Amino acid sequence: PRSKGAGGFAQYLANENFMHTKQDIIDLICMAMAGTLAEEVILGTRSTGASDDLKKVQNLAHQYVMNYGMSSLGALAPIEDDYGNKYFSDEVNRKLDEEKLALIQRCEDITRKLIIEKR
Repeated sequence: PRSKGAGGFAQYLANENFMHTKQDIIDLICMAMAGTLAEEVILGTRSTGASDDLKKVQNLAHQYVMNYGMSSLGALAPIEDDYGNKYFSDEVNRKLDEEKLALIQRCEDITRKLIIEKR
């Protein structure tokens, strides 16, 4: 980078696709994880430089599971109380968290394998 900002990869392409498939979201998660996993594979450690990317990963995994119903749990509607607060049971929340974690781990495995293979 030529600026004094943090080093790394920036993508400034106009988004022309407003609908994403499951594979599109998986690819976005893998792309966001690539920098930190490349550090780990090549340098043997991770730095704090990818913290924003990891927030994006968590957000995409959340959307995949919660907003789009693309996980094995399918589309779920939260329970709503008398005050309009929406929530899930503890068991459903646990399953949702497990789905998000499994997705992130799957994407991490895909990305790490690709980095090692293409290194």
